[in-house]
Amino acid sequence: MKVKKNFKEGDKVVMHSCVEAAMYNGKVWECSTDSFVDKANDEVVYLQGFSGSFVCEYLQLVNVPATINDMQILIHDNAVKKGFWEDEEWNFAEKIALIHSELSEALEANRLPHNKGYCKVVVSDITKIKDDAEFLKKFEAQVKNTVDDELADSVIRICDLAEVEEIALELHVQAKMRYNSLREYKHGKNY
Repeated sequence: MKVKKNFKEGDKVVMHSCVEAAMYNGKVWECSTDSFVDKANDEVVYLQGFSGSFVCEYLQLVNVPATINDMQILIHDNAVKKGFWEDEEWNFAEKIALIHSELSEALEANRLPHNKGYCKVVVSDITKIKDDAEFLKKFEAQVKNTVDDELADSVIRICDLAEVEEIALELHVQAKMRYNSLREYKHGKNY
């Protein structure tokens, strides 16, 4: 007998072990309804932005920070625990250069022929591995140093620096998105 998932409206989930999981590659979906049993006796749920219901057996609940600001705090706390802020005399330019280095690593991964620099697995399948040693082995073999991984590193470093600088990054991103939506095509430039 299948284990009931009992998803609730607002839960964040990712698809796994199905064709759609490969198509959406780790996309986080929000449940727009509680899960329920359909006419075929499958537990299903509706997902925001997805047409029709989806079988819960192929969904996994994810613990996603509610906001970018929440993510900033978690990221900075981990960076402190790992020793990245031991120096009381830190250098802003150095932190920006480290962000730039992550973006350069993404560019180098992108330059590999035949899309070899991109993650070829559904990353949510790896993150659900409970054993840390197995997770590390799979991550290092299938995700590490890909474009996907280096862009994630860039975001992590940006969030860490924003937290130290006491910048409410989420509010600034929202304001900038609105500002950009009101600008002219290509913001008046060639590219």
